[in-house]
Order: sequence, then C-alpha cells, then structure tokens
Amino acid sequence: MTAFRDIPFGQPVPDSPHAVLCSLPRLADVIGYEERRPEVVAAMRSGYPRFLTNPLVARAQELAKKELRLATGEVRLVQTERLAVGLAKFAESASTPVSWRGAWAVAVPNQAGNLAKAKAFHQHVGAAITSRQAEDILLAAGAEKSPFAENSFSGDAIAKIRANLAEAYGLADPSGILLTGSGMTAFYEVFESVRAAQRPQGRRLWLQLGWQYVDTTEILKKFLGADEHFQFWPDVYDTAGLTAFFEKHSAELAGVVAEFPTNPLLHAGDLPALHALCRKHGVVLIADPTLASPRVVNVLPHCDVAINSLTKFSGNEGDVMGGCVVFNPASSWTRKLAGAVAASLAPHYPRDLARLAAQIDGYAPLIEKATANAARLAQFLEKHPAVRSVHWS
Repeated sequence: MTAFRDIPFGQPVPDSPHAVLCSLPRLADVIGYEERRPEVVAAMRSGYPRFLTNPLVARAQELAKKELRLATGEVRLVQTERLAVGLAKFAESASTPVSWRGAWAVAVPNQAGNLAKAKAFHQHVGAAITSRQAEDILLAAGAEKSPFAENSFSGDAIAKIRANLAEAYGLADPSGILLTGSGMTAFYEVFESVRAAQRPQGRRLWLQLGWQYVDTTEILKKFLGADEHFQFWPDVYDTAGLTAFFEKHSAELAGVVAEFPTNPLLHAGDLPALHALCRKHGVVLIADPTLASPRVVNVLPHCDVAINSLTKFSGNEGDVMGGCVVFNPASSWTRKLAGAVAASLAPHYPRDLARLAAQIDGYAPLIEKATANAARLAQFLEKHPAVRSVHWS
C-alpha cells in the first residue's frame, strides 16, 4: 500500500524545502526527537518551523549577520517590528531591531542564556519569517537561482481562505476572520490584547482549563507580568468547582483559555456553561478547536474568540504554516478587542497565503475522511483482544 511506504528517517514530508514535517518512522525516533538527542536532531532535514530552523531561514539569517556586520552572536529574522521588539526584550538583547530586506533583524548576544531565550520566543510565539519569505530574500540577494516550483493560487488568496473558514465556523460574513503565520502567533496576540484590556481593571489572573498544548502553557507562564498570575485547572469536567472558583475570584479573573478538545488527552468539558460563567463575571473566554477542527466542533457560539492553527488540516499537504483569529459576532468583547488584535497581528506572508489557498479546498473532504477513519480505528481497537481500553473522542 502506497500509504504505508517507507519514508526514510529525517526526510522532509513532503519532499519540499518548505516542508513543515519530517519522517520519524519508529517510536524510538519520536522519543529521540522529544528528548532532543543530538544524533536524532542532526539527522532531521526538516521539522516544525517553530522548533527547528528551516535551512532557507538559517541561510537568510547568516546573510543578515554578514550584511549587518555582526562578528559574534546570531541574527534572528522576525516578521514585524512589534515581534522583533518583543523578541529583543525576551532574549535580553540590548540591540535595537533593524529593518532588513523586508524583515526585522534582531541581534542576539553570543551567550547561552540569550540564545536559548531567543529560540524559546520563536517556539512559543511563532514570530520567525517563513521559508518562503527567506527564499525570496535569498533570491533578491542573488544567493538563490529560482524559487521552488509549487502550485499556488493566483487569485485573491485571503478571500478564498476566509470564505472556506467562514463555512467551517458557520459565519455569514467572512471579512472579520484574521489570518496570520501560525496558530501560536494568533494566540499570543489575542492574549496580549486581553491583557491590555483587563489589567487596568485589576484583572490579572488567568485560568488554563486542562492539560493543553505545550506552547499555550509556556506563554501563560512566561509572558505574564510580575503582578499577574496563572492558575492551572486540571479537571475540565468540574463545572461545580469552576463555578465556585469564579465566584471567589470574580474581580480578578482576566481570561480563560480552553482547548476543545484538549491536546493530547481529548478532554471536552461543558463549554456553554463555562462561557456563561465568563459572561457573568466579565471574563474573556478564548477557545481553540485545532485538534478536532472547527468543522467537527462548533466552539464559536460558546466563546468570545476562537484561535485556530491552519497548519494541520487547512494546509493539508504539510508545507505551509498558518493561524487565524475568529471573534464571536454576538460577544460584547468583539468590539473591544477585534481592532487591537487586527492592528497587532503579523500578516500572513503572501506566498504562504497563495500556497494555503491552493490546498484549502481539500480541508472539508480531509476532515470528513479523517473523522470516519478515527471511528473505524476506535471500533477496531475496542474489539481487539490485545487492547484493554481505548480512549478516543
């Protein structure tokens, strides 16, 4: 079966310089990657761009270092000035970000702590330029002969993507859907806008509902101020406990972050009840349906704002990153927050938009097929004599 052909360890999937996936065919390879074993990481020719620097981006950063005449340290290339300033502050770099060939360059001191923090910022926030932007930089500098040949949408890519997502979210008007380079960038900017709106009101407590994707938690832990607090609530099904918590902390709660379902445990609590609590107490509810997709779970009526990674299903060929922000039209927070998020959100790079638009027609059929296959797989495992229990949603 071609679906189960052997893809050699470390090979990009697909075979493209813009691949965001890498073949890890054995469980030992996956464990080695998670443990950051040098022999495993060194053999990977590609990987998720927030974790592993794409070779084209690495070359563009070396070019920036040369042209900016930096003898030591490294240069990180960032999408916008706002993100560049955030990176410089987070990495404790004294240098001022500079505009360079359509990107923003941040010089990071050659100290282990500074370099590690710069890498962490890119991982958590998704601020780095994309491989296609890096390729364009190298082409303009004469360091690359021609762009990688690939199918791209030639029309209004933003309109096409928005129309598809509006259908997924059940929206009549797609114009308010905001697009950016990754799901984590989407979350970060919504988080920062909510902070800016709630802190002056003395609301400085954030609640994370359940075990969530690692970088969502890292943003909540690392980007709050000294006077702000983070509370982890492990049991997403404990509505009674949440009600009591809201009553006790009503005046200080700023926002609640809820994945629906959670990644990776697939927990799905009572989102309508949670949203009712948030409305009653003036709290912003941010929901993320990425793991199942908004085509499977309709979270928008039951939150104030939804954030979603488009890398997994909308961009379904494994070679483009993306994220979106969708405000609930019925929420009172939409008028207060949408303008600020739109102004701060890094725009999706045009070539990445064109590539995503070329793939997004496959979004709905893919979800339909994946959903059916998941049910078939669960039923098969439930009947298998070697399987004791199956956890699935």
